[in-house]
Amino acid sequence: EQALAALHESGLPGPRDEDWRFTPLQTLDRVEWVAAPRPEAGVLPVEFSIPGLEMVKIVLVDGFLDPGLSDVHQFPPGLELLKGSGEVPFPAFEFSRAQAFEGLNLVSAPDPLVLRVDGAIERPVHLVHLSSFADGSRMASPSLRIEVRGGAEFTLIEDHLSDDTSSDLVNLRVEVDVGDNAHVDWIRLVRTGPAHRQLARMRVRQSRDSVVRVQSMTLG
Repeated sequence: EQALAALHESGLPGPRDEDWRFTPLQTLDRVEWVAAPRPEAGVLPVEFSIPGLEMVKIVLVDGFLDPGLSDVHQFPPGLELLKGSGEVPFPAFEFSRAQAFEGLNLVSAPDPLVLRVDGAIERPVHLVHLSSFADGSRMASPSLRIEVRGGAEFTLIEDHLSDDTSSDLVNLRVEVDVGDNAHVDWIRLVRTGPAHRQLARMRVRQSRDSVVRVQSMTLG
């Protein structure tokens, strides 16, 4: 409720906001956005596997977790996936106009998720964001928090894919908390269609002697 009230008061950022002055956000104003509905389970809009890599899959379709496409019942020891509500609240942040899309995500996220990592995870985690085909333009609001315990080690491949005809907007919010002496390799891969749009805010909090390496690749 606080984020929604602040969002109504501030509006979305524009070219006068330093963080956004090179981003053509005015194109978003020309679209009648609707929230993406929960898709049918098990629908595969595009092929998302990466040949030659054996990974732990977590698949979100239009912002919703799809247990049928994910390995939620075959997680290796040390990985735990929770719904981020009630007993696992997301940290608050000080709202500003420049962070309006984070506020929009807080208001809109249908299925906040928390991934807990403890120990050395040998297989990479393949976090897939799929945008399926639909008439009109929809907004998906995935929200994810990663809690990496002290001394843990893991690799995450955050993979964004869409149908070639998708004109959807993905407004992603990621929180990463990294404990003492933990090591995280984070790879963001964007392989979406030419009309697809994406906004992403990633906040990382690191404790003593932790290492976080982030690589981002946008194709197309």
